[in-house]
Amino acid sequence: MRSTTKVVGRTILGFDRRKYIRLVEQFPPVKIRTAEQAEATESRIEALLAQPNLSQAEDAYVDLLSDLLADWEDAAVTIPDVDGVELLRALLEDRGLRQKDLVGVFATESVASEVIAGRRELSRKHIEGLARFFKISPAAFFPADSGSTATAANHGARRRTISRAKGDNLHTRRTSTNVRGRKKPGR
Repeated sequence: MRSTTKVVGRTILGFDRRKYIRLVEQFPPVKIRTAEQAEATESRIEALLAQPNLSQAEDAYVDLLSDLLADWEDAAVTIPDVDGVELLRALLEDRGLRQKDLVGVFATESVASEVIAGRRELSRKHIEGLARFFKISPAAFFPADSGSTATAANHGARRRTISRAKGDNLHTRRTSTNVRGRKKPGR
């Protein structure tokens, strides 16, 4: 059941205001200007997300911190583009999988081997299957084509996916749905 809290004549739905204020007092959300502040914010997010169940106040607070961290990353972090095969290799390594685990996507282990080795390009059918298998956007596997709006979304999807592949960064998972139509670096 949703709780309501009366605030200056209007109602805010969704969370206990006092709990939210305690969170803000413990770790005030401010614009991130340095890598040290970003690291501290990320640590705070990870500590909260490590809890088995977040309250609505904690969830709102994590969303705020995640947005602040994402804004800093937009301005300060540059992550190079990765092609689909490099992404596939990173995902396999990160998840401890082998090429034979992809037989359902590629039909045979030899086709999977050729793609992973770079002797064969990913087809649209492969990309769709990989996206379903890894539960990520197909845009992450498509090559970057500089200059288009769709490219900015592809960059963002690719970067978020890579950040998941390289350490399953918790804040990245939280902000991955926040696509603002511009490059969205992960970590």
